Amino acid sequence: MKKRKGINKRLFLLVLAVCLVLLAAGPFAYRKLSAYIEKKHALEFLAASDYQSVFLSMYDISAFPMEAFTVNKGIPTLKSDYCWKNADELNAAFKNIFSSENDITHVFLGLDPFSLLRSSVDSDDPAALSGWLGFADSHPDTSFEILFSFPSMDYWLSLQEADRDRALNLYEGLACLLYTRNNITMYYVGGEDWLICNPFSYTNSFAVNSQVSEKIFLYTFCDGYYKITADNASAMLETTRNRILAQASAPSQYPDLSKYDIVFIGDSILGIDTGTLSFEGIISAFSGASVFNCAQGGTCAAESMPGILCFPKITSEFVAGQPSAPPDTVYGQGILNYASSDHSGKKLCFLINFGLNDYFNGLPLENTADPGDIRAYTGAMRTAITNLQKRFPDALYVIMGPGQVTEFQNGTELLNENNSLYDYSAAACDLACELGASYLDLYNDFPDAEEKLTDVLLRDGIHYNEHGRFCLSQKIMSFIAEVSEVGK
Repeated sequence: MKKRKGINKRLFLLVLAVCLVLLAAGPFAYRKLSAYIEKKHALEFLAASDYQSVFLSMYDISAFPMEAFTVNKGIPTLKSDYCWKNADELNAAFKNIFSSENDITHVFLGLDPFSLLRSSVDSDDPAALSGWLGFADSHPDTSFEILFSFPSMDYWLSLQEADRDRALNLYEGLACLLYTRNNITMYYVGGEDWLICNPFSYTNSFAVNSQVSEKIFLYTFCDGYYKITADNASAMLETTRNRILAQASAPSQYPDLSKYDIVFIGDSILGIDTGTLSFEGIISAFSGASVFNCAQGGTCAAESMPGILCFPKITSEFVAGQPSAPPDTVYGQGILNYASSDHSGKKLCFLINFGLNDYFNGLPLENTADPGDIRAYTGAMRTAITNLQKRFPDALYVIMGPGQVTEFQNGTELLNENNSLYDYSAAACDLACELGASYLDLYNDFPDAEEKLTDVLLRDGIHYNEHGRFCLSQKIMSFIAEVSEVGK
């Protein structure tokens, strides 16, 4: 009996120990099992589905709409939302894709060097981490389009310098390995300041929101921008490296404008874009200001025809809180949002941008016989701003632009009488002095650096691209802080 009791006691202790181990390992074991099941389902999905084009990735692509391939490229595409975590998983995915009975014509791949590095502690050799390349080489008629990952600046800065260099070297090594293949095209947006330096565009370190995903999709897979070639690969990665080093040594500082209500009034320069990448989105996110976008594309400061929307009419509708445009437009929603918001404790700032459409439409610059003639640019600007000042005497008024364009021979063509685009800019500057407003000179002072305006800042010769809006937004925030009590 004593012996049996000893055995039972030892058995009890053993069972207890096993139970404690299982209990402690439970969450870890559950996660491992869940990850295994998720990967298994993803592999089965690739093996069993009917498709000729597929989009898979080593980073989160859930915000990329699958239907975009059909709508924008005419290529119905199956999307796998599973994040393939390392080289082995990616190789298994390609094995299932090409062992299926599908005739694969296109493969769109989100390739992440960070995940590849985690696949092997001992090797940074791109060839050793790219076993899937065998499938590209054995299927020369299949088009492979690769979008390299684009982690946020915050993520880059969280890494040790040695780890950053290791990752960037692998980006470049992979590019050099891949661009020799005729059936492989690569894209890289990870060096763009408007993307990686805007944390408000990211949902996690490697994933962006749906609006930014759509923009990246259009710029890469659709339009072929940001394509990596033998000539630009090193320069692209060097740009990323320099941006990281600049932020690491001197992080960007943004003024606190949280006490401000900023009202945009102008044309499509301010009103054409909305969301994270717009002037409105960037300024509100980085400065804390409440921004109300009351700009309307196509409008002039001057009244080109009786009753048409122009700056004086816009000011009347703003004061009344009753826009003539529907509430689902940028302009209509902006006015209604301002009218329904609580402005207690806030200082009001009007950011006014007109002049391009006045010039494009050949509207007169001024009527010397009638300084308040709203059918002329200066008369309309003078009348509208004066009316606003009567209603909001304590507001800050910033007249911005008009800036340079590349249309109409860079704005030098005379579209009415003897006036070029520069004349509208100079008149706006004079009006600012006359009316006690501040003037943000986009014609002469933006960009500050010696850059090619059309290639670097403008997307169509008139409107700013993402980089242009990001840079100009920073200039606007700094300018408002400088001319207000924030900067004093």
